[in-house]
Amino acid sequence: MDETASQTDDSLQIAAIVVDDDSFALRFMEKALGRFGVTQVRTCLSGPEALAAIGDMGDMHLLLIVDLNMPDMDGIEFLRQLARYRFRGAVLIHSGADTTVREAATKLVAAYGLDFLGTFVKPIPLDRLGAIITKMQGRKAG
Repeated sequence: MDETASQTDDSLQIAAIVVDDDSFALRFMEKALGRFGVTQVRTCLSGPEALAAIGDMGDMHLLLIVDLNMPDMDGIEFLRQLARYRFRGAVLIHSGADTTVREAATKLVAAYGLDFLGTFVKPIPLDRLGAIITKMQGRKAG
């Protein structure tokens, strides 16, 4: 058997939702995720749109990449909603917000007990994103 096929069979297939009001950032993340083998990527321009997408996709084995500065529902309120709905996927904050806002969001995610993968200033270094995807794919379903 091909070693690559074996890795694919043993690794967890994940899906991703990217939430950002910047269409360029959405395209960048969609392409980057595809480069690392995430084939099911949904992009959302707002928090409400992302909450609906989570409802459509389910949240098991889901990577949620969230910007903090968005209209309608900012990232902080979006994180509150995730906790309210008992989101079970993983959360990565990807934002150009200032350090104080990013640190507050990090504390909030921890307080809510969400599966937190880190906070990154836009644009996330591709090697870091790749490492996160590899780590998630290595998790066993169950």
